[in-house]
Amino acid sequence: GACGGNASFNQSVPASFGPIRFSSVRRYEGDFTPPTSFSSDPQTLAQYNLLDRTFADASGNGRTASSVGGTWVSGSGPACEQGARCGDGVKAAWEQCDDGNQVDDDRCANDCTGNRFDNSFIASGGYHLCILRNGQVWCSGNNRDGQLGDGTRTQRTVPVRVANLSDVVEVTTQSNSSCARRRDGTVWCWGNNDIGQLGTGNTTDQLTPQRLGSLSDIKAIGSMGNSGCAIKPDGSVWCWGYGIYGQLGNGSTSNQDSPRRVGSLRGMTKVTGGNYHACAKGAGPELFCWGRNRYGEVGDNTMTTRTTPVQVTVVDDILDFSVGGYHTCVLRHDGTVRCFGDNSYGGFGIGNTSGGPSARTMIGVTDVVELSAAHHGTCVRQGNSQMYCAGWYYHVGTGNESNQYSPQRINLGGNVRRIFSGAGVEGAAAEREDGTVWTWGRNHYGQLGIGSTDNNLSPGRVSGF
Repeated sequence: GACGGNASFNQSVPASFGPIRFSSVRRYEGDFTPPTSFSSDPQTLAQYNLLDRTFADASGNGRTASSVGGTWVSGSGPACEQGARCGDGVKAAWEQCDDGNQVDDDRCANDCTGNRFDNSFIASGGYHLCILRNGQVWCSGNNRDGQLGDGTRTQRTVPVRVANLSDVVEVTTQSNSSCARRRDGTVWCWGNNDIGQLGTGNTTDQLTPQRLGSLSDIKAIGSMGNSGCAIKPDGSVWCWGYGIYGQLGNGSTSNQDSPRRVGSLRGMTKVTGGNYHACAKGAGPELFCWGRNRYGEVGDNTMTTRTTPVQVTVVDDILDFSVGGYHTCVLRHDGTVRCFGDNSYGGFGIGNTSGGPSARTMIGVTDVVELSAAHHGTCVRQGNSQMYCAGWYYHVGTGNESNQYSPQRINLGGNVRRIFSGAGVEGAAAEREDGTVWTWGRNHYGQLGIGSTDNNLSPGRVSGF
């Protein structure tokens, strides 16, 4: 039956049937054992979603079936919610999202289940934000150099879709440019290119994505302040753009407008950078870093600039890492976080502002499963889906203008699925388990995507996400 009125049916359940709601269901015959809440006849059923095979009884208790199939013998009552319809732009209780259409190739699946949130990703540049969802990239903020990729130089306070780009699996941002990796292994970049940071072999700005013709079958991409990096199938790392501090890792301090190999690294699976340094890691516990080392951010227990990769020696047993503006943090296998480099704003989360080349352990958090370093701060997510941040108040999101030297819990009104920040970013972002995206921090150009240019010291939801 259609939403918005009483409906009844007596039919086999087609596999493509979307979420349905009936106030009373008298009997179900199928190829699974019904949950105990369906043991009597009749039973009241608040919601049944065939697509993700979940039930909710009249009390709101979740139920799950091992398989879907069979026949509803009889059912009656108000189908869906009164007046509710997938694609009407109003999120009903049975919907996970509703963006006002039933187009499948955008931010919300065409059946309003939002069942493809897992491939979402957020990247923040100096003054712009990009969100990857369902293979598409949406950006907001400063667009002076075309870094939003919509073919204009118009500033946007809500995300707009990047032109001529689909099937994206990864997105990164530099200060005033952006790059994306498609599923076919090609890399596409757009925005400011005055020092070759797009890697296209020239210094011409691009308002829409341009393919880096010299790169193919790429497995991962990363970025620094005004530089980009990519990992080839053999795990070798290639970088381009601004190189004055040796952050391109090729032994020189020159800018490069096309990719150059970083040292002799092989077997790497992740690469990312801060303002002037970068790090890469493979499957093992070793981490390699290079570039400016003014605060000890390279992790070799010195403050000597490194133009080629060196192994981090100040911490061991590394599971993952994240690079901030002038510091580096690592997640160890025991769930603790250790940071080294600049701690002027308390971004290490150690209770004070002591920094330098020695690694220091973040206090007050355990069982960390994800970390994200920012310009002057660091955020972590625990195994219980709670998020904590320390450092500059723009990163911390506690609603006041006080730097926080120890981790502070971020209240997003729901469990956190992923966290995001960026080396040059004056804020942070997170995705909740319901797929909504929340941002906070400086917002002079509308980069938070909340529809205004007002700074936001507490989390606000990104428009359309």
